[in-house]
Formats: sequence, C-alpha cells, structure tokens
Amino acid sequence: MSSPESKSCVWIILGALVALPILIALWPLFLIGGLLALGVWGVIAYLDLMVVQDATAWADPLLGRICRLGHHHGLIKQLQVRGEWGKRQLVLDLKLLEGDDTDARLFDRDIHLPLSQHPGSMANVGLAASLRRRMREQDFELINHLAVEAQAMQSAIGWIEELNWSRQALTTLGQMEMDVQETLDLAPGNALLEPAIPQLQEAQRRIHAERSQIEEGLHEALDRSQQLAEFLTVPASVRRMLNFDPTSFDNRTRLKDLRRTFNDLVLLNDTFRELSEQKLA
Repeated sequence: MSSPESKSCVWIILGALVALPILIALWPLFLIGGLLALGVWGVIAYLDLMVVQDATAWADPLLGRICRLGHHHGLIKQLQVRGEWGKRQLVLDLKLLEGDDTDARLFDRDIHLPLSQHPGSMANVGLAASLRRRMREQDFELINHLAVEAQAMQSAIGWIEELNWSRQALTTLGQMEMDVQETLDLAPGNALLEPAIPQLQEAQRRIHAERSQIEEGLHEALDRSQQLAEFLTVPASVRRMLNFDPTSFDNRTRLKDLRRTFNDLVLLNDTFRELSEQKLA
C-alpha cells in the first residue's frame, strides 16, 4: 500500500509534466506580463515620487512661518511627508503658544494634510489649492510676517526661550551654591581648603547676586510671555485695533549681559573646582 506522501509526490510530478510544455509554449506571454507588471510598478513609484516632490516644494517655504491653529498661534517647526502610496500626508509639526496665570509655554501639535495623488499638480495649482482647503477645514492658517500677530508671536518665542534659559540657569546656580557651601563646611581646620575660604565666600556672594538678577529676569520673561499669550487670544477683530509695539517688549541688551555674567561665573566655578581637585589629589 502506497503512503499519502507517495501519492502527493506522484501528483506533483504529473502536474509538473503537464505544466512544463505549457510554460515553454507560452513563455513569451509570461515575459510580457512580467514586463508589464514591472512597468506598472515603475509608473506608480514615479507618480508617488512626483507627489512627494510637489508637496515638499510647496511646503519648504513654510518652515519657520508663524501660523494659527484654532485659538493658538505658533510656529511651523518641521515638515514631513508620511504614509504609503495612496495615503500620503503632509505633516506639519507645530510649536504653539499657551499661557495661564502661572506659566507660559510652547507645546507640540501636529496637523495632517492629505495629499492629492495627481503628479505634477503644482503646474495647475491643484495640490496647493487642495492643501489650502485642508488647512481651512482644520482651522489652520498662515500669518503674514508683517501682521501684528506674527510680531507678537516672534516676541513671545524670544521671551519663552529666556524663560526656559533662566530656569535652567537657576538650577545650575543651585548646584553651584550647594558645592560651595559643602566646601566651606569642610574648609575650617583643613590645611588644603582653609586658605581658599575668602575665595569661596566671594564665590558665594557672586552666586547670590547672580541668582537675584536671574530671578528678576525670569519674572520679567514670564510676565511678558503671559501678556503676549493673552494678547494673541483676543478676537482678531479687536486685536487689530490695539496699538501693539513689539519693540516695547524686548530688552535683549540686558538679557545678553545677564547671560554673559552667568557664563563667566560658571567658568570661574569650573576653574576653581579643578584647582581644588588638583590640590586634594
């Protein structure tokens, strides 16, 4: 009695013997079919590339533009084309401004704009019109760089950067203050550290003075950021009637001086720490 495996092998051999002459006789048709399939795939890949290139060419000038999404103004931070063929989307990565009674910040938000699948659509403005329509549907718009909203947003971005820097600087000063105090606690009676007590006390004094200056800068940056965030939430019809002067919201000279003195203090602290470590080695 033959096994099931033997019967399967027999049928496979018989099928191959029957199919082989057919394949030999029709190989030109199979070759043509394969070439047609390859050609169709190539056309699809080319069309996809054209769509991506059209979208990129249209979107590249938007990078860094001030925009509005709903009730929030912000900045277009990054542009990407995502998704598979037939489902391509232009994704705008935004940094949007929000503020309340306690803080002001920039938060991340993406918007997805489905792309037309017609290549060369920039020639007939099809893609651009489609993307603008998608923007309106999501209550998203680009702000003219001369508009009062754009000036206010640019100013807010600067103040938020100062706010974040001030917070980081205070954290650094806090650690420096702890290091100096710990060294002062060890210095009395220590032959290696005791001679440096006057320098440590002077460093402590400078740290306290710098902390006071940076805290003042932080409060100013927070206040200005909150005011600008509130200004940008006012209805557009009212906002355009207000007399907003962006230059009155900038104080870059003082802030540059503040950063310079802070960096000098950090450098001095690093140098003193290295010298102390060498003495103790």
